Amino acid sequence: MNFCVVGAGAWGTAFALHLLRLGHAVVLVPRRAGQADAIAVSRENADYLPGFALPADLQVMSDLESGVAAAGVVLIASPSHALRETGARLQTALGRGSRLRLIVSLAKGLELGTHLRPSQVLAEVLPDHQVGALTGPTNAAEVAHGLPAAMVLAAARPNPW
Repeated sequence: MNFCVVGAGAWGTAFALHLLRLGHAVVLVPRRAGQADAIAVSRENADYLPGFALPADLQVMSDLESGVAAAGVVLIASPSHALRETGARLQTALGRGSRLRLIVSLAKGLELGTHLRPSQVLAEVLPDHQVGALTGPTNAAEVAHGLPAAMVLAAARPNPW
């Protein structure tokens, strides 16, 4: 399956490494073009996850539309306060022929002001897509090292009970 990780902080970069280890095709799309260029050239995210070499098969792109073009799953690794804006940028970037099957938030916390969970924010911004959230006690460096972590995929829609 093809994945696109939007956001190249420590958590987004670590999760991209995790998906690569599992044998998936992964595109990492940092928020800033300069960051994308630096990561693509150095093959390291020196600002947020220093010391971890990024394999050549990890594609790094600055253009969100190109990054999500072939993705079946998009993971959004942005801070919760920027999730609504990132979701809106994703909505704009998705084309009509999108293969996208799922959008997953990797954000922690609640949206400021509304107190909505990340999956609820994405469900509002991207109403025509299946959304969810990955939660659990994790540490970016542990995931980047390939250590086991407890993760739970939570459904974005409210529980019926």
